[in-house]
Amino acid sequence: MTQRVDLQFLSRDVRIYFPLRDEYPVDLLVQGGLAEEDHPDLSQKPFLRVAKCRGEVVGVYYSRVITPTRHQMESLAVNPPWRGRGIGSWLVGHALGVSESRGAKELAARANTSADGLFQRLHFVRVYDNWQMNIDPE
Repeated sequence: MTQRVDLQFLSRDVRIYFPLRDEYPVDLLVQGGLAEEDHPDLSQKPFLRVAKCRGEVVGVYYSRVITPTRHQMESLAVNPPWRGRGIGSWLVGHALGVSESRGAKELAARANTSADGLFQRLHFVRVYDNWQMNIDPE
């Protein structure tokens, strides 16, 4: 059975949070590129966030620190019925903000994924097998 989604949501209806213990979207994280061996300790991931609309998890990202100035987005996914409405862009923007607040000068993401078009639209630069965005402090 296909879940019906309210197409008349407002962007202010989508919020980004640390996930509650019972709402870790493992399936979405895997769709977004998270390695299966990283599942057991999801509660220990300080850079794991979920996008929620009216209480429903509609998207997720997970990034990690590579060096103090370089962070890597390991997973980014939006539930299929919610795609194409700016939630992925919002999640990437949030990840950039969190990375900047922690001192990063660059956010990278793996290339050759279903999010390639999104990273290209957001002006990430392709460098070998990664997308990269320099973070300019304001």
